[in-house]
Amino acid sequence: VFVQRIGPQLEIRRDYDRSLHPVFAHAGELNQIWTHLIDNALDAMGERGTLTVRTARDDRGVVVEISDTGGGIAPEHISRVFDPFFTTKPAGAGMGLGLDTVRR
Repeated sequence: VFVQRIGPQLEIRRDYDRSLHPVFAHAGELNQIWTHLIDNALDAMGERGTLTVRTARDDRGVVVEISDTGGGIAPEHISRVFDPFFTTKPAGAGMGLGLDTVRR
């Protein structure tokens, strides 16, 4: 799905902690999370930028970070980005459920 959206001006960086042990989880649910986060990152960057996927260990377990070099979230929207049906995308381009799904 994302291959069609990743053009020559987009760089993907993978920074994986290879010492991490396997994670026992529901793969389908994790796939939804990664899909929504990466989709938002690609939208934020447009046709150029860097998407970074990083894994690490912390005191509570595994940390997965997905970051991008897009413009960021406008301060007036930060408090609402996890609200169901809130979107900053134009009509028809987003349902506003991505980050709500990620949170749940």
